[in-house]
Amino acid sequence: GNGNGNGNNKRTRKKKTKTTSRNYITRHIALRFHYDGATYNGLAQNRNNEQDNSVEKVLFSALEKTCLIDLEEEGSNEESAAVGAAAVEAGGNGVGVGVEGILIEQEGSDNNPQQGQRQQYPSNITTPSTTKYINRNSRKECKYSRSGRTDKGVSAFGQVIALRVRSAFPLGTMLSSAASCTSTSTVLNHNHNNDEENQKYEETNSNDLKVMQESDLPKNSMEELHCWVPQALKKKKEPKNHESKDDNNKSMKSNNGNGNCEERNRTTSLKQRIIKEKNYCQMLNNVLPPTVRILGWSPVSQNFSARFSTSSRTYRYFFIQRDLNLDHMQESLDYMVGRHDFRNLCKMNCEEVDNFVRVVNYAKIIKTTFNSPTGVCTGTEGKDDTDSEEKFSSSGGGGDTGGDNQNLNYRRPCYFEIQGQAFLWHQIRCIASIIFMVGKGLESPTIVKELLDIETNPAKPCYPFAPELPLVLHKCDYKNLNFGHSVQNLWRVSCDLEKKWEELSLAAERLRNGLDSLDTDSMVATCDVAKFINGFVLERKKKMERNCSIMNVNRDELSTVDSSQLIKNVGSHIPWGEALTIISSVAW
Repeated sequence: GNGNGNGNNKRTRKKKTKTTSRNYITRHIALRFHYDGATYNGLAQNRNNEQDNSVEKVLFSALEKTCLIDLEEEGSNEESAAVGAAAVEAGGNGVGVGVEGILIEQEGSDNNPQQGQRQQYPSNITTPSTTKYINRNSRKECKYSRSGRTDKGVSAFGQVIALRVRSAFPLGTMLSSAASCTSTSTVLNHNHNNDEENQKYEETNSNDLKVMQESDLPKNSMEELHCWVPQALKKKKEPKNHESKDDNNKSMKSNNGNGNCEERNRTTSLKQRIIKEKNYCQMLNNVLPPTVRILGWSPVSQNFSARFSTSSRTYRYFFIQRDLNLDHMQESLDYMVGRHDFRNLCKMNCEEVDNFVRVVNYAKIIKTTFNSPTGVCTGTEGKDDTDSEEKFSSSGGGGDTGGDNQNLNYRRPCYFEIQGQAFLWHQIRCIASIIFMVGKGLESPTIVKELLDIETNPAKPCYPFAPELPLVLHKCDYKNLNFGHSVQNLWRVSCDLEKKWEELSLAAERLRNGLDSLDTDSMVATCDVAKFINGFVLERKKKMERNCSIMNVNRDELSTVDSSQLIKNVGSHIPWGEALTIISSVAW
């Protein structure tokens, strides 16, 4: 009958309090991250599509799992669950907090409110009349912004977003005038069990305490802050008489006229603690998929926007050199530098954009080279140089051996890098499509100059977009913004990227081995090669006749190619590698 036996009495378990950002001070931060766009439908989330596969959907799922923001399905009118805390609206951002009825623990009080001394707030702190305020921070209230919107298949290594997230400091946290951020070495030498140190903080006067603001939060995840955190007092046992219990509840609550009950005269105690800010990168990376990784974070001001505060954005588009004329491609890119109207080099969206003028800071072609046994990849700008080609071929990653520059460049990875403050929809892919036509000799480099002259060419010509997978948002720059990076987090990210690079590099080498095997181990008849060349030339002639308005080639010269001259002085059968060289001289 006393509940200690094996009777039917069930042990009641305390419900675990759900952590929400409303119990904590929120702060505005910027996150720098990368993602592999090949597995996503773009950065922006389509919230009307249940089958949406976007990067933002994954990001917000991780933010909600880690309780950095609140779930949207929670009631927006629900009161804050902060213990003994009240939000003081500081500029409408809800970042300042005040506490009413604080009890400073003194020696011998043993957390007993009857033995504690009630402390009054300094006159410069405005305390609210109630102790529960809404401090909601769901997706709608977190002031989310993104730097650049990437489409399906486009990757990013320097993407930046900004939003308000939960900090490690509860609402009602107070700071002493003597409290300050200390380094890790200082804290390690601090003896928290020292009676003199404890007495020092216990004797803190209320006038020495100030309400913690967002500007007082640590600037990174390594600094430690001495602060006073409100602690909930143990509730007294309620009387068994239900009537007295109801009377007691009525005396502690009152209706505010809106149907919400607010507690009065609630008191809490303050406890000294040393708190670090949350390691946002590690928290999010623990729940994010391997294709998305947070690199660093930085506190930002209330007026910061990841989109409108960006000073410049840098894109890279990767390609294989093949027989492309890089000098002509660079010449065409030079015409784009400066302020121009790019309506002929983008996908026009007149419903949302009416100004197509953009500024390009620079645009350049860079050839990657493997110049060390460790496989470190570097870039060389400008024209071809013999040294870089020799370094490329000596590592075994530059293409066929034999010393011919054409073979060396045939499989060389390259990319063009372009930087500007902002870009139009599909502008980079349109630019890539045009300069590839120039590199193949289908257009003159001056075609870019003509397309930028909207008075002469007011209508955009019809041409396809370049593929989206090689495009990468490489970097987003901001003035006076330095992202903090932890060694542990960057080590984990580097290991993940290195493992993925190794897998793809081995896959590329397997494919290259197959190509080399075809070149040496497969024989084809010369008459079959001649037949294929004649058919290829005929098909190209028909295609040029259909597109003669946009192609600037000598059709007569190409149509009179004599396949017999290409395969003269060879036997009846030749290796596929030799045949491929003959065909490529016509195809490219």
